[in-house]
Amino acid sequence: MKKLIFYLTFTGICAIFITGCEMIYPPAEKNLPGGKDAHTEAKGFSFHKPGYKTPFAPESGCSSSLCHRSDLRGGVAFVEGKERIAPSCYQCHGAEWEDKD
Repeated sequence: MKKLIFYLTFTGICAIFITGCEMIYPPAEKNLPGGKDAHTEAKGFSFHKPGYKTPFAPESGCSSSLCHRSDLRGGVAFVEGKERIAPSCYQCHGAEWEDKD
């Protein structure tokens, strides 16, 4: 019985090494918008658009209804024709932009 458990364990480990991680963990698809809405600035665990430091500026587009909403609290957004949930900027940034003025 111990030999059987050993051989099954050994075979399983060999199968993992032969196939690699792709079989167990399929590659994650990036759900980031492309084109002019590309989130290309890697900051910690998140990606931001260029202009993220001034999210209420029209050119950044962060506060549009198609992105993080006018209050930066996130919600339903339509990106490339698909309904997505945009995260709240305050989840990571706290009250950094409470006063827009």
